[in-house]
Amino acid sequence: RNLIDAVKQGTSASMVARLLEEGADVNASEPDGTTALHWAVQADAHDTAQTLITAGARVHTANRYGVTPLVLAATNGSANLVTALLAAGAEPDAATLGGDTPLMIAARTGRVDVIQRLLAAGAAVEATENWKRQTALMWAAAEGNDEAVLTLIAAGADIEARSAGQLSPLHFGVRQGQAAAVSALVSAGADVNAADSGKDTALALVLRGRRADDGWTERREAEARAHLLVRNGATWNGPSAWHLPLLSAHRKLAFALCHALAPDHWISASVD
Repeated sequence: RNLIDAVKQGTSASMVARLLEEGADVNASEPDGTTALHWAVQADAHDTAQTLITAGARVHTANRYGVTPLVLAATNGSANLVTALLAAGAEPDAATLGGDTPLMIAARTGRVDVIQRLLAAGAAVEATENWKRQTALMWAAAEGNDEAVLTLIAAGADIEARSAGQLSPLHFGVRQGQAAAVSALVSAGADVNAADSGKDTALALVLRGRRADDGWTERREAEARAHLLVRNGATWNGPSAWHLPLLSAHRKLAFALCHALAPDHWISASVD
């Protein structure tokens, strides 16, 4: 019986062990490079994966997409499999063809226990993927994983790192409306007035993201993010400061921010 097919079908670890005893090649692969260990990890079958590792499965093998078993374990958020693979010699920074490392993937899913184990194994906290030069901290912020944000910052992640578009982790959090992540980054000292390649600050991104059809909850969340930034020193530069909020379809927020940012330059505007 084919070992890879057996693992794909969810065969028990004891049956997998028997196949190996009968001479099955533990490192045999499919045409795209996927091995039995890949399939076991993807299925989160810990006992089967451990059986394969003990039998000599190469933990660092990547398929044609650059995906290693460790990448799959990080995607699943399986701390036990991450630990087993690292203990067997898996490279913590082995990246996919797109440059995504296991740490970036764990930051995206928000599994702090996986992040901690990867960091303990020496994962590079400042690694960037290939397309937009995003770091693990940027992914954690964009997905709103505030505990992951704090864990990465504690490990030395640069809160002012910039992507290809000059977006900082704070910009990613604000742009995606992730209040908890934004609060964590601001508390850690992120520059609230840093601008991206389009010269938008975090406050500008909050206001630019407002829509006329936003409901009450969305409006209150936008208000909270904007006021958090203002309380922590967010400022405006240039005359466009007063046009953008008024176009954001939330006159009450615009009016309040204008007063907070420039009390000597009140604008006559009705509020809703």
